Amino acid sequence: MRIYSSAFVHKETGDLLGYDLALGPTTEPNTDALLFIHEGSPGEAIPLKAKQSDGNVAIEGDWVEHLVEYPSKKETVQTHSITITGTADKKRFTGTIAIEGITTAERLSLKRVQKIRMCRAK
Repeated sequence: MRIYSSAFVHKETGDLLGYDLALGPTTEPNTDALLFIHEGSPGEAIPLKAKQSDGNVAIEGDWVEHLVEYPSKKETVQTHSITITGTADKKRFTGTIAIEGITTAERLSLKRVQKIRMCRAK
């Protein structure tokens, strides 16, 4: 997979912030994608579907969050529709991301990296 990232560690807090996006091979018009949303700690993989043609990419899917409310410890589930559109090349992914209920469409600029930020080589 091709991996693009805006993830960084905040100097003062040590929090991991930003996005990682993994896209399937450019040779396949319909492929899988994984999105990681880092909000202080490493995010879990959100599986999405991608359509790509001539560098243009359209990604859609649902993010199902399993949350625990405190102090009641009641478990809740929230589903957010995710839409990502943009262009990908050997160095960058640029476009927009919209997450239903969390953010309206915002600009996205990700740099090509070797691995997902939270993954370590063995």
